[in-house]
Amino acid sequence: MSNIKILFYGAGGTGTMANSVEVYANAYDGITIEIRNNIDQTLEVVSLSKQSAIRFSKEIRRKIAEVKDSNQNILKDGE
Repeated sequence: MSNIKILFYGAGGTGTMANSVEVYANAYDGITIEIRNNIDQTLEVVSLSKQSAIRFSKEIRRKIAEVKDSNQNILKDGE
C-alpha cells in the first residue's frame, strides 16, 4: 500500500474554501475520507470498504457528468 494522501480544498465562490477533503488508503484495505473545517478544526471521517469506494467513485463520475451537461445546456440556451 502506498503512503500517499490527496488533499482537496473547497472551490472559490462557494463558501467552502476553508474546508478540505483528504482521501487515502487505510490500514484495513479500504479508503478513508476526512472532511475538515480548517477554521475551527472540526473533522468528520468516513471509511469505506474497497467495494463501497468503487461504488462511490462511480456516483461521483455520474454527478460530474451531470454538472458538465448542465453547463453545456446553459451555454446552448444563452446563445
